[in-house]
Amino acid sequence: MKTLTLILMINKKTLTLILMLMFSLIININELRFYHEQSRPDRDSYVKVNWQNIQSDMAFNFDKYDNTVVNTLNTPYDYASIMHYEKTAFSINYLPAIEPTQTNKKIGQRY
Repeated sequence: MKTLTLILMINKKTLTLILMLMFSLIININELRFYHEQSRPDRDSYVKVNWQNIQSDMAFNFDKYDNTVVNTLNTPYDYASIMHYEKTAFSINYLPAIEPTQTNKKIGQRY
């Protein structure tokens, strides 16, 4: 029984530590001002936003920011970025809210 109690105590401490680290990471990512990939100033060259397919109260999620807000650091557009919405994010009836301009590209992490 002492062994089981010790394991549970260690696991609880480990879980608490993991949760604290995850929370800290989320805070730090926000402080670094990471933006969603489709918010880049050059996004229209890579994706088409289908405004008519987006829930009206969620349209702000597809705002595009200019160079004074988002610095791309001259990196290529990353269709597979963890910071890229999937095609049907915030869409009406699972219609494509955002689509790549190149037909052979997939977007987001859940394709």
